[in-house]
Amino acid sequence: MVETNTKNIEEAYKIGEELTKIVNEDIKILQIKIGVSSRPLLLLAKKRYAAGPSSQLVTSGKTHITKGIETVRRDWCD
Repeated sequence: MVETNTKNIEEAYKIGEELTKIVNEDIKILQIKIGVSSRPLLLLAKKRYAAGPSSQLVTSGKTHITKGIETVRRDWCD
Protein backbone atom coordinates (compact mmCIF):
# COMPACT_ATOMS: atom_id res chain seq x y z
CA MET A 1 0.00 0.00 0.00
CA VAL A 2 1.21 3.45 -0.89
CA GLU A 3 -0.13 6.76 0.41
CA THR A 4 0.11 9.39 -2.33
CA ASN A 5 -1.00 12.41 -0.25
CA THR A 6 -3.30 13.60 -3.02
CA LYS A 7 -7.06 13.76 -3.46
CA ASN A 8 -6.84 13.75 -7.26
CA ILE A 9 -7.33 10.20 -8.61
CA GLU A 10 -5.45 10.92 -11.85
CA GLU A 11 -2.45 12.23 -9.93
CA ALA A 12 -2.54 9.19 -7.62
CA TYR A 13 -2.46 6.83 -10.63
CA LYS A 14 0.42 8.81 -12.16
CA ILE A 15 2.42 8.44 -8.93
CA GLY A 16 1.54 4.73 -8.81
CA GLU A 17 2.66 4.19 -12.41
CA GLU A 18 5.98 5.95 -11.69
CA LEU A 19 6.57 3.77 -8.62
CA THR A 20 5.63 0.64 -10.56
CA LYS A 21 8.12 1.51 -13.29
CA ILE A 22 10.93 2.18 -10.78
CA VAL A 23 10.36 -1.06 -8.84
CA ASN A 24 9.95 -3.23 -11.94
CA GLU A 25 13.14 -1.83 -13.52
CA ASP A 26 15.27 -2.11 -10.37
CA ILE A 27 14.04 -5.47 -9.10
CA LYS A 28 13.87 -7.89 -12.03
CA ILE A 29 12.58 -10.80 -9.95
CA LEU A 30 9.57 -8.88 -8.61
CA GLN A 31 6.93 -7.38 -10.90
CA ILE A 32 4.26 -5.19 -9.31
CA LYS A 33 1.16 -3.50 -10.69
CA ILE A 34 -1.45 -1.06 -9.45
CA GLY A 35 -4.35 -2.85 -7.79
CA VAL A 36 -7.18 -0.80 -6.33
CA SER A 37 -7.20 2.80 -5.28
CA SER A 38 -9.45 3.58 -2.36
CA ARG A 39 -10.47 6.38 -0.12
CA PRO A 40 -11.27 6.09 2.77
CA LEU A 41 -9.04 3.29 4.04
CA LEU A 42 -9.09 1.88 7.58
CA LEU A 43 -5.82 0.18 8.61
CA LEU A 44 -6.22 -1.88 11.78
CA ALA A 45 -3.05 -3.99 11.81
CA LYS A 46 -0.79 -5.93 9.47
CA LYS A 47 -2.98 -7.66 6.86
CA ARG A 48 -6.16 -6.25 8.44
CA TYR A 49 -7.85 -3.39 6.63
CA ALA A 50 -11.10 -2.16 5.16
CA ALA A 51 -11.29 -0.04 2.02
CA GLY A 52 -14.20 2.24 1.25
CA PRO A 53 -15.86 2.54 -2.14
CA SER A 54 -13.68 3.62 -5.04
CA SER A 55 -14.44 4.11 -8.71
CA GLN A 56 -12.89 0.73 -9.59
CA LEU A 57 -14.91 -1.12 -6.95
CA VAL A 58 -18.22 0.50 -7.82
CA THR A 59 -17.85 -0.30 -11.53
CA SER A 60 -16.99 -3.93 -10.73
CA GLY A 61 -20.17 -4.33 -8.65
CA LYS A 62 -18.40 -4.28 -5.26
CA THR A 63 -18.91 -1.51 -2.75
CA HIS A 64 -15.98 -2.16 -0.38
CA ILE A 65 -13.11 -4.52 0.40
CA THR A 66 -12.25 -6.06 3.76
CA LYS A 67 -9.15 -8.19 4.38
CA GLY A 68 -8.41 -10.02 7.61
CA ILE A 69 -11.39 -8.52 9.45
CA GLU A 70 -13.91 -10.85 11.00
CA THR A 71 -17.43 -9.53 10.87
CA VAL A 72 -20.06 -10.40 13.46
CA ARG A 73 -23.55 -11.34 12.39
CA ARG A 74 -26.11 -9.60 14.55
CA ASP A 75 -29.24 -11.05 12.96
CA TRP A 76 -29.06 -14.36 14.85
CA CYS A 77 -30.95 -14.91 18.07
CA ASP A 78 -29.10 -15.77 21.32
